[in-house]
Amino acid sequence: MKKLRLGLRIRALAAEAELTPAELAKATGIPIFTARKWLGDAPAEDTSVTVLVRLCAFFGCSAAFLTGMSDVRGTPPRPSREPFYRRLIYFLSSRNKTLYGLMRSTALTETRLRAWQNGSEPLASDLCAVAEHLGVSPDELLR
Repeated sequence: MKKLRLGLRIRALAAEAELTPAELAKATGIPIFTARKWLGDAPAEDTSVTVLVRLCAFFGCSAAFLTGMSDVRGTPPRPSREPFYRRLIYFLSSRNKTLYGLMRSTALTETRLRAWQNGSEPLASDLCAVAEHLGVSPDELLR
């Protein structure tokens, strides 16, 4: 899997907009501590899908761009109201793939899949791993 470049993209976009950590935190609803980490020397590389979508909306870019899976800025995703796990099962079945195959080709565990089944949301890195396994954009998995 490609290395997630979320922190680097956030730092570059914030610098382009001349944002301070406080301004980024206020505009996106993330904790100031998180904004400081992302805009510091060693930016964090993961976040929840909810925060990822907020960041995409704020910066006006796709999840694929923000995570580094694409160099095309794209448009922000409009997330589905349908639970992620249900969409995941649909994508797997439409491509004749299984949960077992997903676990074998990624670092995803049965525990994590069970958490999604119970309503938890994936992390941005999980979303990218699933997208790469399925050969789709992370933005497609959010719709």
